[in-house]
Amino acid sequence: MVDDINNSLHEQIQHVNKLINTHFDEAPKDSILSKLSLARRALMDKGLGYKMLSNDKETVDKLDGIDESYARTYDFGKHVWDYKIYCKDVRPETKDIKVLDKKNTCKRLI
Repeated sequence: MVDDINNSLHEQIQHVNKLINTHFDEAPKDSILSKLSLARRALMDKGLGYKMLSNDKETVDKLDGIDESYARTYDFGKHVWDYKIYCKDVRPETKDIKVLDKKNTCKRLI
């Protein structure tokens, strides 16, 4: 799971490099978050921070408006890591989940 997270962070850094023609170098796994923070800050400084979520600024603005439309609490976020299920790899247990498509044809998810 940690490798998956590190790969995701690496991909985000590479995405920023491509967007603004920067060269945030490969970071050791123990400092990849700080490297991502620097890359994200550079993107924000160019007014392109929304591109971490979408190619369309209007979409991100709409999502931000929805997020800001109600009061938040962080009660769940303060305790989420207390639940072991959040760190569990459930892929083996879900490999046989099937869903119906619009034609009611059964398909495997993975």
